[in-house]
Amino acid sequence: MEFFWLFLAIASGVLAGYLIYTEGWDQGKIYLVFPAISGFAFGIRRAMRLRFQKTQEEKSK
Repeated sequence: MEFFWLFLAIASGVLAGYLIYTEGWDQGKIYLVFPAISGFAFGIRRAMRLRFQKTQEEKSK
């Protein structure tokens, strides 16, 4: 799921950049919300996975 959010953030960022380029900043800036949310979800998911791995490593010792 982590890589899904990363892919979605990159894809929506590229699309947002294209829309800003074609439509202008005033109409295209709203599309930056999608990569921001996806990037945030990726960051949260990654942090949770790393915390879980650390906990599992500590339990196995």
